[in-house]
Amino acid sequence: MRSLSWREDVVAAAIAGLIAGLVSTLLVVPRAQAQVPRAAELHKRELIRNARAVWGMDAPVATFAAQIHQESGWREDARSQYAAGLAQFTPHTADWISGRYAAELGANQPFNPDWALRALVRYDKHLWDRVQPETMPACDRMAMTLAAYNG
Repeated sequence: MRSLSWREDVVAAAIAGLIAGLVSTLLVVPRAQAQVPRAAELHKRELIRNARAVWGMDAPVATFAAQIHQESGWREDARSQYAAGLAQFTPHTADWISGRYAAELGANQPFNPDWALRALVRYDKHLWDRVQPETMPACDRMAMTLAAYNG
């Protein structure tokens, strides 16, 4: 067996140190895990059902969940200076959408989570359909849709 040169010894020691550090980090440092809010779990099935009913089986459910999380933090009773409910509709928008899609949504009920979820995915679809698909990729189109939601 040949002996290692001092350079090879240094490299071997450095590699051994890196491996030992990596292993100890993996064993000691807890992994970061995203926590789904409990309120989101309560509304998960209804959101999926409504999203797929309006958008089809490829509905961007995660995008809608993120939108609700941002708008109200999944609080059904959320109120801001301008908007209310899970989807944070302004009174004007809630009146408009409940009138425009009356057969589907019925009366304006922003504090009813089932109504708010259906109205949110319906309104997003309404906005999505008005953004010209041939002018931009789907990601940009969704960004424009979400910007229009609060515009």
